Amino acid sequence: MTVVVRSRLTALVLGLATLVAVLAPAQPAAALVTDGFDRSMIISDALFYDSDAMTAKEIQAFLDEKVPECEPERDADPDDIVCLKDYVTEFAARDAAVLADGTVLCKAISARTGVTAAKVIDIVARACGVSQKVILVTLQKEQGLVTNTYPSSWRYRSAMGYGCPDSGTCAELYYGFFNQVYNAAKQFKRYQANPTSYGHVAGRTTNLKIHPANTTATASCTATIEVVIKNQATAGLYNYTPYTPNAAALAAGWGTGDTCSSYGNRNFYNYYTTWFGPTTGYPVAARFASTYESHGGADVLGAALTAGVRVDANGGGWYQRFSNGTLYQTADGIFTYVPNGSIATAYKAAGGPGGAWGWPIADRVKEDGVNVIEFREVRAAYVGGTVVVGYPFADVSANAASNDYSEHAEAIFWMASSGLSTGWDTTEGVVYRPLSRITRDAMAAFLYRYTAPDYSPPGSSSFIDVKTTSSFFAEIEWLASTGVSTGWSTSAGAEYRPLSNITRDAMAAFLYRLAAPEDYVAPTSSPFVDVTPSHPFYTEICWLAETGISTGWNTSAGAEYRPGSTIGRDAMAAFLYRFDQLDG
Repeated sequence: MTVVVRSRLTALVLGLATLVAVLAPAQPAAALVTDGFDRSMIISDALFYDSDAMTAKEIQAFLDEKVPECEPERDADPDDIVCLKDYVTEFAARDAAVLADGTVLCKAISARTGVTAAKVIDIVARACGVSQKVILVTLQKEQGLVTNTYPSSWRYRSAMGYGCPDSGTCAELYYGFFNQVYNAAKQFKRYQANPTSYGHVAGRTTNLKIHPANTTATASCTATIEVVIKNQATAGLYNYTPYTPNAAALAAGWGTGDTCSSYGNRNFYNYYTTWFGPTTGYPVAARFASTYESHGGADVLGAALTAGVRVDANGGGWYQRFSNGTLYQTADGIFTYVPNGSIATAYKAAGGPGGAWGWPIADRVKEDGVNVIEFREVRAAYVGGTVVVGYPFADVSANAASNDYSEHAEAIFWMASSGLSTGWDTTEGVVYRPLSRITRDAMAAFLYRYTAPDYSPPGSSSFIDVKTTSSFFAEIEWLASTGVSTGWSTSAGAEYRPLSNITRDAMAAFLYRLAAPEDYVAPTSSPFVDVTPSHPFYTEICWLAETGISTGWNTSAGAEYRPGSTIGRDAMAAFLYRFDQLDG
């Protein structure tokens, strides 16, 4: 809010510059940082209110870059010096800031201790819906905090210039770094929520002052410049700092203009442009032009917030951020759109395309009412207000471009949705382990859950190798009671062999007995070159083939069933899924 004047030139420098101009040939004028300044639109609304512009980690890296080394020894009181990159604070909880009409200015913020400046900026930006970049630039143009190598505590006290009128001292009520960042961001949102309640209104012709004219030396600086303010963000900046730079201020670039020059909004533009790029956004990158239009263009994606960005990690690719989401292109040519929302936020927190999830490989879809986005390494879903990483399983995908692709993914997902398999909880999420072999006890459990019988097991076991305390005792006893499996007769008694792997011929027998097809007669000629009519489960395997539950493998010698091969959890899911469709 204050007018900051920073002298850059001395009489000696001016004298030397004049001498050089006389002695040297005329050169083209160097471009000034202010050349693109538009007093009617200092910054676009899309950029100003982009609360996902940076993460706390990115803000911290930015601050570290601006001040590699703090220099407290340069101050008379070194103990009072803490650079912004090292600043740590705490703050009390803030309830949601809500206007009488229900408009939310800022969401509630919980109390925190040991919070870095970078995290304060990010927390407030996301709570209030203001760009982290805007907060950084305001901290710099008001108190020089971002680049100062020995800032005293008084700079933090009024860090954003909030509550600091041009005609007096700053109000103690708003002292403190968090207090300043929060109240300034909230004020920008208040301007947005009540656009006609303040002196500078978007869409109106306004006579902008060039200076507060509040000293004897500047008493004559009462000139104004007529401007039609084009957007709300610019109106907000003028309400916060109600002066526009005059011609002298703009001609000076970063330097000092004349007596009537003011620099607040000029410096906002200068810092933003220098640090982050154009304040009016970017064109749609050529590589994304077609995808941008096919996904709804400006009506859906909004304005471009960045240029196209190349990322080399995880196979490489490009992305471009827009107001409402991000377009991605993998190096192998997969174009996707990830709209803003909880999944997008979690993805960015996980490192984006360079992180553990890898690149997105499919647009968002809705599965059974749940939003799902497929990434190269994981499927993410928004379930019951929570982002679930690995939905329903972290190691299964139906997308051929995924590193977890399974040809039986549809069947495995059905297993999850029907409650037949919940998988295993791991540090990487819930996993299904599709290639693990199926044991006979697990098979009994799957068939039991599928059938959901009203069954009470006996007090003693039918098998000498299955104890009543076994995990799947009830399921195995039920299987035996139905005749689906009778086990093996031995001299010691009946054995079920619960930990033995299920083979494909035994699986055929299980499903055949469970279905109990009436009057089925197997063909005299086998559909498989590796299953003869003399095979113990010939009828069962032929029935499985005729119903389409299993078609085996096509080879140059003919179709093979591979009856003695063990079954993985993925193939078992496929068998049950097809069996269920047959039953339905």
